[in-house]
Parts: sequence; structure tokens; C-alpha cells
Amino acid sequence: MVEFQLLDRRVHRSKHALCNALFDLLEQNKYDHISIKDIIVKAGYSRGTFYSHYRNKDDLLYECIESLFDKMVKSYRNWYIDKDLLNIKEFHNEPLTFLSHMKQYGRYYQILLGKNVQIDFRQKITEVLLNLFVDDFEYIGKSEQNPLEQSLLNRYCGYGVIGVILEWINEDFPTSPQKLSEELVKTMQTPLGNIRIKRKSQWNSYYYSDTIS
Repeated sequence: MVEFQLLDRRVHRSKHALCNALFDLLEQNKYDHISIKDIIVKAGYSRGTFYSHYRNKDDLLYECIESLFDKMVKSYRNWYIDKDLLNIKEFHNEPLTFLSHMKQYGRYYQILLGKNVQIDFRQKITEVLLNLFVDDFEYIGKSEQNPLEQSLLNRYCGYGVIGVILEWINEDFPTSPQKLSEELVKTMQTPLGNIRIKRKSQWNSYYYSDTIS
């Protein structure tokens, strides 16, 4: 049993080192320009160790992403895992654990959202978070909602929150997780009233163009 535990620790340590090496390299290099040799030299492991875990660097990248998503989902569900009903009016700072995770692993998210990784990570993270909204939440209003309306409401709320979080990451976390959490809660608790149309005189002329008939 001790040998298995030691082996597990060794596997975890080598995988962790390879993942960190890949992300260190991605800070300065495009993914397509990084070789397995670059990764193992940076990590301080042999080619044999690499191939004992992965078939190629794509396997390594996707396992790093899956590990990150696993941590993200756990942190997201942490604040409601023991609840059956959420009252938005009673929210205080519920998103904080999730946002703290995003800040803690911000380097990884920023690299994956950056130009050096040739995958649409923005779409991937949006899908994961949106699925959480759709799968975990059912909004209860004053009137009955049919399934189509419920699905639309889930996506409407989900895309809004996701957009704010991705912008926060891309702007290098201009506010603290605590502050953003408080602002998100305020947004959730604020019903929309009437909408005032602003500064019509400053609208661009292309709004009135007849170029396309």
C-alpha cells in the first residue's frame, strides 16, 4: 500500500511538473512551436517519463485543462452543494469561492485565453460554465414557465455572468474577488426597470444608412 501511495505521489509530481513546464513555455511561445523536448527539459524529466503518461503534447494540454475545469466546477458548486433552494434576495457573498479560484489559477486561464494556444478556450470554458447554469439551476418565478422559457432564462443569466468573469480575467483582475463577488450579487438582486434612450444626437450615421436595400 505504501508503494502504491509513493507511486501515486511520484506520478502526481511528474505530471504537475510537466503541466507547469508547458504553461511556462506558453507564456512566451506559440503552442505549435513547443516540442516535447522543450517540455521535458523545462520540467527536468526524461522523455520516457513523458511517454509513460502521455502519447503527445496534446494529451498533456487537455489533461491540464480537464484538471483546471475539475477544480473550477468544484469551487463553483461549493457554495450551494448543501442547499436545495437559493433565495437571491438573501445572497451575501456566495460567488466568492469560485472567483477566488479563478484568481488563484489566473495565470493558467490567461494563457489559455491568450494568443499562444490554438484552441477556442473561451468557447470551452463558456460551455462548461453554461452547462452548470443549465444543469444545476432552475429559476422559480411568480408564474409558471415552460421548458423553453426556463432554458432561455438559464442561458440569459449564464452568458451574462460568464461574460463579466471572462472580461475580469482578460483585464488581469482589476478588482478583487471579494469586490467582484459583491457586485455580481448586487446585479442578481437588482430588477430591471424602464430603459432610457441616451444621446440620440450622438448616434453614428451608419444607423440610418440605406446602402443595403
